[in-house]
Amino acid sequence: MRRLNLRSLIPNLITLSGLSFGLSSIRFAIEGEFSLAVICILFAAVCDVLDGMLARHLESESDLGFQLDSLSDFLSFGVAPGILIYMAIFYENSSI
Repeated sequence: MRRLNLRSLIPNLITLSGLSFGLSSIRFAIEGEFSLAVICILFAAVCDVLDGMLARHLESESDLGFQLDSLSDFLSFGVAPGILIYMAIFYENSSI
């Protein structure tokens, strides 16, 4: 079994931060806090850029990091914006 060092975990921690921002965006969208939901998606985008740059710079690319980044991208830039738009339309129509 290969031993992991802290250096290889830093990009994964940033990816997990982006994933957390994506989940927070969904939560804020459901609660009707649309501006906070958009801000969380923007922070997730910053984390997405940083994790890729750090992984290449630290030469710590891994299969786990690749899969984790794909999950984070799907949630933060696929699911979260979809729920945000749906909830914005839902809130607009329910106030009529």
